[in-house]
Amino acid sequence: MLKDNHIWAMGGVREALRGVRSVAGHTLKVEVECRSEKEALEAAESGADIIMLDNFTPEVPHHAALSVKTAYPSVVVEASGGVTPPQCPALPGAPCGCSVHGLPDPRLSAHRLLPQAG
Repeated sequence: MLKDNHIWAMGGVREALRGVRSVAGHTLKVEVECRSEKEALEAAESGADIIMLDNFTPEVPHHAALSVKTAYPSVVVEASGGVTPPQCPALPGAPCGCSVHGLPDPRLSAHRLLPQAG
């Protein structure tokens, strides 16, 4: 996965994808974390296999996903960061892992599994 810091370090989306492909070739699926619709379209145009729309406001991912899928139908589009179960119907056709990934942290601890001294 190419995250924002990788993209920044390589000088942009296109350059980062070119760098990954030069090392990994075409057999590795590459996911790019995108912060805007423009960046998502650039990533798809540059050969990303998966686009992750990260931390978009609730109404924006649908439009951005539609733009990417219209121009590049074979690219997989995901939304992440701040997506809640009530928003999932607003993302038609998009798998929604928020019911699993968005659950409150149960704060599991090995301390609770160990017998108490006493």
